[in-house]
Parts: sequence; structure tokens; C-alpha cells
Amino acid sequence: MAQPDPEPASSDGSASVSGSFDARENDDGGADPPGPAPAPVPSVELAGGATGFIAPVGEAWTTWRYGRSEGRPPVDETTTRLRVSGSGRSFDGLLVGFSIGLLAPALRVGSFAPTASVAAAWARRDRVDLNSEIEWETSAADAGRSASAASSALALRVTSIQELSHTAERRGGVSIDVTHYRVHGTLDVTLPCTRSGAAFRRSCRPETIRGAF
Repeated sequence: MAQPDPEPASSDGSASVSGSFDARENDDGGADPPGPAPAPVPSVELAGGATGFIAPVGEAWTTWRYGRSEGRPPVDETTTRLRVSGSGRSFDGLLVGFSIGLLAPALRVGSFAPTASVAAAWARRDRVDLNSEIEWETSAADAGRSASAASSALALRVTSIQELSHTAERRGGVSIDVTHYRVHGTLDVTLPCTRSGAAFRRSCRPETIRGAF
């Protein structure tokens, strides 16, 4: 029996898969330059009355009010609010959460002073009972205070900013523009214990929240 003719070589000039890889291996152009380092995965560590790791979210809102209402002086002011919050489970099974907010002159990359800031954290047994077993809370004057150290500033640093949404409305002669951002950065603050149930009295001690958001 006659042997079938061999398949003709491809005439479109394309290389085979193995040939493409072989050509790349022998390429004298050098390896591709490394890409940018990945951003840290958002995670904060809780240490003190409650311990564990939870995923936080950083957000910011800027509100620009400008214009002039009838019979009133012109308005041109901008306010910025930052908030870092999160919730999850502690190592001993408690449902824990925290929220840290502050007002800032402007949204930017860099460190922020704890002016007009409020920070709070809580822990409870389950989602059904909304009463917290332990609570931590502080204002700017108390941020960073521990049982053995004087007050120190809340350490919050923003490393990147991403715009999520923008809205605009007009009230009388005043326009109000609000922009919502997702922000990433680092956080380090210690909160004093302000309340606890009798069963958790031993856990009523300063709580440190530290990590990347």
C-alpha cells in the first residue's frame, strides 16, 4: 500500500508553540524588567483585650461647597473626612470591629495629624446580641495612651488614593460637590478600655490596632 503524503509545512510563516518558546529561550534581549512590587494586603492586627487579624477598609470623602445664597456672603470651603474601619473574628471567637475617623484640611498622600479624630472598637459574642461585651474608645487627646505611657499621636499614613464616585447638587445658590475615595495606607493606634461585662473584666485593657488598610 502506498504511504500517505506527509502534511505540507505551514506557509503562513507562524511558528509552532514549541518553536516560539525555543526562540524566546535563545533571545539575547535579556529578561523582562521586574514589575512593580504588589501592594500590601489590607490587614490589621488586634492586640490587647482582643487579639486577631481582620480586613480593614479605608475611605475618604471631600465636600466642596461654593456659591452664594440670596442675602448671604459667598461660600467657598472644602472639608475632608477619612475613615478606616473593619470587623471580623478574634482568635477566641469574639466578633470584633473598629472605626477610626478624622477631619483633615485636604486629602493627600502622607501622614495625618489626629486633629478632630475619634476612634472606637468593640467586641461581642455574636451578631444577634448587639450589646458589646468590651468597648474601647478615645478622642484625639487620648489616642495612643496606655497604662504606662503618656499620650501620643495617632499614626495614620495614606499611601494611595483612588476616586470611586462623584456627586453634585445645588441648594439655592450654593453648589455641593462630594467625591468618595478608596484610600490605602498604614495605621497604628492604642485605645483605652472604657467598658466591659463582668465575664470579660480581665480583657478590659488597652487595645492596639496596627497594620495596612
